[in-house]
Amino acid sequence: MTDAPNAKTALVVEDEMLFRLEARDLLEAEGYAVVEASNAAQALERLGDGVVLVVTDARMPGQMDGLVLASEVARCRPDVIVVVVSAQVTPRPGDLPDHVPFVVRPYPESRFRAALDRAEAARTACRRQTRHLRLGPRPRSDQRPHPPCKSGRTAGVGPDGLRA
Repeated sequence: MTDAPNAKTALVVEDEMLFRLEARDLLEAEGYAVVEASNAAQALERLGDGVVLVVTDARMPGQMDGLVLASEVARCRPDVIVVVVSAQVTPRPGDLPDHVPFVVRPYPESRFRAALDRAEAARTACRRQTRHLRLGPRPRSDQRPHPPCKSGRTAGVGPDGLRA
C-alpha cells in the first residue's frame, strides 16, 4: 500500500502480478493509495471503509470471479466506484451493474482514466437520483431532473474499448 496522507484508497484485484503492478502505478499517478488483492476473497477482506475505488480483473481463480465481485461490491458498498478490466473475457448483458464500466486490456492510460471518470459520473448521478427520491425534488426552477438510475443492464463494448 502506498503511504500518502489523506489519499483516496483504491483496491486492485488481479491474480497476475504484472497487471496488478500496472494498475497500481496508474492509480498512484492519479493520487490513490493502493491496496492489492490477488483474488476476490482477499478483496472482500480488504474492502475497508477507506476504499473508494475497486479495479478488478474479470477472470480470477477461486469461487468468485471479478464479475461477481463487482456486483457484490456494488450491492454491499454502493459508495465505492468499481471498474472491471480483462483481456480474456467480455461481459455479457446483465453480467455487470449498469454503473460499472468494463475496459478491454491492454488499455492506454487515457482509456483507463476515461473509465474511472465514467464510473464516478454514473455513481454520482445514481446518488443524486437516490437523494432526489428520498428527499423529493428541490424547489429550484432552473434545475433539470436527473435521469433515473437504470435497473436494467446495458450490453456491449464500444469502439473506445469501454462498455457501452
